[in-house]
Amino acid sequence: MAWHVIVFWKSFGTGPLGWHWRIANAEVGLEEEGSVDSVEQAMEAARGALGRHGVDPKAVRVEVWDEGVWEKC
Repeated sequence: MAWHVIVFWKSFGTGPLGWHWRIANAEVGLEEEGSVDSVEQAMEAARGALGRHGVDPKAVRVEVWDEGVWEKC
């Protein structure tokens, strides 16, 4: 199965701003996401979500999208 994991900084739009994580697998139609306080918490939450779905978190590459991160510095 093709799992995708993204950790990203959301600087505009609706809902909570700040660090978010998202896991997705189009083959099984699953998408899960959340917001947290730091990139480290986002990585931990995404890996925990993978584990809950029976996926070895170490086997999935995590992409960090930091577009907008400089705005918060």
